Parts: sequence; C-alpha cells; structure tokens
Amino acid sequence: MVNNQSFEFPPSPLISQYNDIPKDMFCKSYCPGNCTCANVVRIPLNYEVTIIVSDFISGDYDFNGPSHPFHLHGYNFNVLEMGVYNTSISEGMREVRRRVDSGLVNNPRAAMKDSISVPSGGYIIIRFIANNPGFWLLHCHFLYHLDTGMEVVLWVGEFSDLPPVPKGFPKCNNYIPKAECYD
Repeated sequence: MVNNQSFEFPPSPLISQYNDIPKDMFCKSYCPGNCTCANVVRIPLNYEVTIIVSDFISGDYDFNGPSHPFHLHGYNFNVLEMGVYNTSISEGMREVRRRVDSGLVNNPRAAMKDSISVPSGGYIIIRFIANNPGFWLLHCHFLYHLDTGMEVVLWVGEFSDLPPVPKGFPKCNNYIPKAECYD
C-alpha cells in the first residue's frame, strides 16, 4: 500500500493505451480510507524528486518484522538517508518530513542505487532527477506485496516527450497474434 492506496494494474498498458483505461480506475488525490486503484503520480520532466518510503502497520512499528526491498524501474537514485524511527511512527514521519522540507537532508556522497531495503519500522529518503520520460514502477520486491498493491507508477513528463506508438501496434486484452504455419 502506498499513501493508503493499493495498486491495481489497469487492463491496458499506460504507455500505449492510456486513453483506453477507464478514468475511474485511477486513484484520486486523496483517499480517506484504504483504496484499490491505479496509483499514478505525475512528475514534470527534469524535476528533482525526493521520496520518503516508510515501513509501518497501523501506526506502530515492529523492529522484528521484515525489511522491504524497494526497486525503481527506469532510474538510479541517490540514497540520502536510511534509519529507524526512535519515536512513534507519526512523530518520526513528521520529523523526517520537516527535515526534508527544510533542506536539511542532503548527502553529497550518497550511494547510487536502483533497489534498497526499507528497514522494519524505519524509512529511506531517496532523490533523483526525473530525466527519463515514461511510466516507471516503484515497488516492493516481495511478490506478495507486489500482488497486494505495494507499488506506485511514476509518470515522468508528457506524452509529447515520448516517441509515438507505432502504427498498427497490437493492443492488449483480446489480442491474438496471427500465427503462420510452414511446411
């Protein structure tokens, strides 16, 4: 779950059949409870993106729980900080967010990665420049978590930043390729 939203893959690919996807399938900007939807976050091309990923369940933390290996497709990111909360999750998250918003989280020698484990009861802060247009998945690498919606799609740029869909490109769902038989 990301921002109280469990990701549900749309019936068609975002990059080639975006207009075929029912609009009510996309997440709203605010979800008062737990929602299931296609969670797509728009990011302007060349924008500096900072993401905080936190591990918690129902407002508590469990240092004995599993860490979550997160992977971002299409990018390498700088790992600015990793840690565990030494207060309640809500207080810890507010403090981390305050430091990020104040510009206090900066690591000039930050490691560059495309995957990282979020510690149990903890958080990571990552940053990258969104200079690769497209639809990129950020997700937990546990298959069960991926299946239950612990992912988000980052839509970087506009369709005009992407090459056009090739003419005659097959559409998903009921597409059956023509098979040729040779004697």
